[in-house]
Amino acid sequence: MALTREYGRSTFSQCRLGVVAFEGRVTAQLNCTYAAFDGRGQSIPPLAAREELPAVDSKRLIDLVQRAALYHGEHIGTDGTPVDGVFETIKLTTTKRTVVLVTSGNPSFTRGSVRRELLSELTAMEERLRRKKTR
Repeated sequence: MALTREYGRSTFSQCRLGVVAFEGRVTAQLNCTYAAFDGRGQSIPPLAAREELPAVDSKRLIDLVQRAALYHGEHIGTDGTPVDGVFETIKLTTTKRTVVLVTSGNPSFTRGSVRRELLSELTAMEERLRRKKTR
């Protein structure tokens, strides 16, 4: 699974949270590309961080993904990058199928639902990894 955000004008041009579940364990990796340069005009190295979730958190996240019914439609949202906003997507790949859903401006991710809960969990994971950065 991947949560990807593309930004209009922001500190980052893009952030990608990759989440891999294997044999009941979940590993998360965050990579963010800076939109600006340092004081010498050089590119700033990407922000990168990684963590393995404890078993109880792994089980909860896997359950959320299954209950969110990501393969059941409601995949359309909006792209806010032309007006300095965000374009956010979730991509889920299993052994046989892949689905990509736009989460930004998508009502199925904003109203009180399992999808909203999943997005909140992924966003919290991203924030935790940003604080843990290994750049």
